[in-house]
Amino acid sequence: MESSRRNTVNYRIRLGTIAEAVWVSNQVPELNDPYPEQEYKKRLSKGPSLILIAEDSDGLLGFKVAYERTHFMYSWMGGVLPRARRMGVAKALADHQESWAQKQGYRLLRFKTRNYLTNMLLFALGNGFRICGYEAQADPWQDRIWLEKELPLINADN
Repeated sequence: MESSRRNTVNYRIRLGTIAEAVWVSNQVPELNDPYPEQEYKKRLSKGPSLILIAEDSDGLLGFKVAYERTHFMYSWMGGVLPRARRMGVAKALADHQESWAQKQGYRLLRFKTRNYLTNMLLFALGNGFRICGYEAQADPWQDRIWLEKELPLINADN
């Protein structure tokens, strides 16, 4: 796909596998009790999906997984290893996912996060997402917040 250089660290974004996504998810501290490989297979088997991996010469840095839901692309899971934070990895993964979804003809990208994941909320709002829903839980820190971003149509003449 393409390489990125930020904070003197080189990394690239490429298509990945379920096994790689699961491995990275198990290394991301904020992902309590990450999903097993079987859950990925179940969700990704229902239609179009995408797994992106960020890596550098030392190994995997982050991942992003999306799959189709009715009328939109759902950005289901993602994360960046602590050693790779503040290097633009999350933004590069998100940009690649958004570009892919747009090229596939999706007009809407959605995801949900939890109230305690403040950095994720700020990241999403700073990248053009808007809050579109809220699911209250017994513990307010576990409340689910839905976000969405409209994707412009790609002009077929370009």
